[in-house]
Amino acid sequence: EVMKRGWAKRPLIVVPNGVYLNWIKEISDIMPGVKINSLANLGGKFKGDLKTLNIAENTLSIMTYDGLLKLGFKDETYNELTKDLQDVMSGMSETKRGKAKEQEKIESNIGRAMRGTSVDTFFEDLGFDHLTIDEVHNFKNIFAGAKLQSGKGNEFRNVRGSSSIRGIKGYLMSQYVLKNNNDRNVFLLSATPFTNNPLEIYSIISLMGKRRLEGLGLKNVNDFMTMFMELKPTFVVKADQTVKEEDVIEKFQNLQQLQQLVTEFIDFRTGEEAGVAR
Repeated sequence: EVMKRGWAKRPLIVVPNGVYLNWIKEISDIMPGVKINSLANLGGKFKGDLKTLNIAENTLSIMTYDGLLKLGFKDETYNELTKDLQDVMSGMSETKRGKAKEQEKIESNIGRAMRGTSVDTFFEDLGFDHLTIDEVHNFKNIFAGAKLQSGKGNEFRNVRGSSSIRGIKGYLMSQYVLKNNNDRNVFLLSATPFTNNPLEIYSIISLMGKRRLEGLGLKNVNDFMTMFMELKPTFVVKADQTVKEEDVIEKFQNLQQLQQLVTEFIDFRTGEEAGVAR
């Protein structure tokens, strides 16, 4: 439908390795006239030489998660996309040594996500103007925590997550496609997009709606959690069986606004609506 309407000429679908062949079969059954570029994990005939890879207009490309990790970005794209990302991801540590280690890890993860393993062909070269990611909950580890507020410390210091190369890669690719297509042409599919973890909610929404969040004044994780999370001090049992008082998320606040934000980007369907027997 997107191709018919002229909204995209080179859409890319990224899928888990295990369902790659299913996707090709079902697309071929439903749309027998569509030419499919079966990119798999960018190995085989592409191995070591992606310069031979040419994506023609009005063709549909399918790639596995492993293939996604092999594509990097050019330096100019790196500078443009990662400035904002580093600002959002850093600033969670209070000590000088902690800040240095934090920055080193962030630069390492972003660098690995940007580089890929191909040195001759980059994501930009292939002309993808639409991105669909299947099972996007596998990309929910982007932002690891809330940054310090200037002069205020960090009331969310105990709410921590993790960053993954796959998550950062998906974020960078989605931002690139959005930037070059009028903030459109990114589709994300999942039956379980996130848990009640605020870092997961923020990360998943950011894949499509980072600019929208910024427009609401939610420029980083701290802003997001200040708006929607209510903390409460409570005693928790640690892994070493010691008991320690920590701040935990007691409940969501401004819930109606959060629900509106989520439904602005998520088209939710129940199993009954989708005709899926459960």
